[in-house]
Amino acid sequence: MGFSAVILAGGKSSRIMGKNKALLRIGGLTIIERQILTLKHIFDEIIIVTGRPADFKAAGVAQALYEDAVESRGPISGVYTGLLKMQTEAGFFCACDMPFLNGELIKTMLTQSQHFDIICPRTGGRYLEPLHAVYRKTCMGPIENLLKNSGSLKLQDLFPLVKTLFLDVEKIRCKKHYYDFFNVNTWEDYIEAMSIDETLI
Repeated sequence: MGFSAVILAGGKSSRIMGKNKALLRIGGLTIIERQILTLKHIFDEIIIVTGRPADFKAAGVAQALYEDAVESRGPISGVYTGLLKMQTEAGFFCACDMPFLNGELIKTMLTQSQHFDIICPRTGGRYLEPLHAVYRKTCMGPIENLLKNSGSLKLQDLFPLVKTLFLDVEKIRCKKHYYDFFNVNTWEDYIEAMSIDETLI
């Protein structure tokens, strides 16, 4: 069974002066280039869901670019669009601001996905990572139902509506480092990411 990778790049980056976080450079590569470098060894199809396709075209990103297929309601709209556009039945979805993706962890998550609609990592027994998770196309109907409701929506609203496995990362036997879920939301995070990268070389 094949899988796709979907990078969600729909945020407005309001806490980093509107700059496209995916195109910030760490260790000589943009964050999205770092992600693609990891993902291309696992997935044949990598797509990007973004409200700023011109940014990525100008940066020479070759992957398929899609804008939200439904009214933007946050990350859940991006997940729906990725599910709609990807060619496989299941995919790994991540935020565009995570520079330290762990390929071994991702592959372990995929091996668990056959009998579940969502595989969501959990750390410390309670902290969920819905923007570093596996989603199946079977989630599309429940998402459509959620989108009919008014008010704000979170990806976690989807979890009780489908068969979800919360994968405790601490119990997984694979090569780990502490930054798998690190994301760049602020300039301070960006500076920290550059420092982290130097320690991983």
